[in-house]
Amino acid sequence: MDELVSALVRWGPWGLLLAFVAWVLTNVEKAEKVGGHLLGFVGFLGTAARQQAIKNKIQGHVNGFARALNGETTGSMPLNMSLRFVKEIDRAELLKEGAVVVVRIKDRRDDDRNLVHAMLAFCPVGLLSQARPYFGREVGLALDLTVTRKLLNSLKHYSALKYLYDEIVAPAAASSPSVDVLCRIFDELDERGWFSKMLLKELVNYGASVESRYPDRTHAIEVRGLIDYIHLVATRGPGETLTIPGFQSPHISTAIVLIGITERMEVEGTAPYLHHLQFLIAERYETAYLVARDRSIPMAEDVARLAEKQGLGNAGKAKEYTARDASGRARKQVLIEFTLGRPGHPTQPIQPQLFEADPPK
Repeated sequence: MDELVSALVRWGPWGLLLAFVAWVLTNVEKAEKVGGHLLGFVGFLGTAARQQAIKNKIQGHVNGFARALNGETTGSMPLNMSLRFVKEIDRAELLKEGAVVVVRIKDRRDDDRNLVHAMLAFCPVGLLSQARPYFGREVGLALDLTVTRKLLNSLKHYSALKYLYDEIVAPAAASSPSVDVLCRIFDELDERGWFSKMLLKELVNYGASVESRYPDRTHAIEVRGLIDYIHLVATRGPGETLTIPGFQSPHISTAIVLIGITERMEVEGTAPYLHHLQFLIAERYETAYLVARDRSIPMAEDVARLAEKQGLGNAGKAKEYTARDASGRARKQVLIEFTLGRPGHPTQPIQPQLFEADPPK
């Protein structure tokens, strides 16, 4: 026996291989058990490697998207995600020691499903976390679905989008018509460029103003009123005059000022808009969004500059972007957030100036 072992050793790797084959032939049952353990270990290593690769990919996509959204609207998505795979239900929690949300999801084996469920678990903690208790369930869910759709659209991940629509959005819309309506509203606002630049900005401010309050139904009513107001302005028809100057509630005070090229504006210039800002100040509005398209953009910038010069408030940085109008045509646009000054004491009542942003074609 010793001579056989010595001979096999002298043969090097081939000798070891022959020895292993001989052992397998004479110990079949033991070999099967060892083989099963080896295959299980290899499978474990394969699963672990696949999950690590998926984890890194999903974390990169989500955290990159969150940084971009938070850069556009500070405070909207300021946290990072750390992904874990578990066998239980999907859940998320904020780590106390840092701005990190630990997201735990079941491994669904498909990258598109894992991405969708990771984002949907992340959003309730990572998106507008300060204001979320005051939204109500339907608004919160519709916001999560919209932001997840925005992520997948930015990645052009169409198989994940199909899964989101078929398996998540459709059942949610069927069980709650309000969620369906809100998703459609947010989609229209996103198409105009107002979802992240205006609505999320107002919701961030709202969260800061009510964070110490006990959430109740009145807060959800306020938020829904804001959403409906912005949507009303965004979907106005060409030539349709706005009949209300803005939206006010106990914790929200904002107005959208549409700046357009009409015969009156060409004659009177910035004067009607400056007069309207004075009216908003007298009515104790806190914020005005100056919105213009195409040829009206220089006028919006002039209004913001002159309003600051006259002490009517402070203009934020002009945000220029391309978005589609109600007809679906892509147009260059600008949005300027204007923080209104304190109300003065006019000797004469100031009347609002209600504008047509787009004259009839």
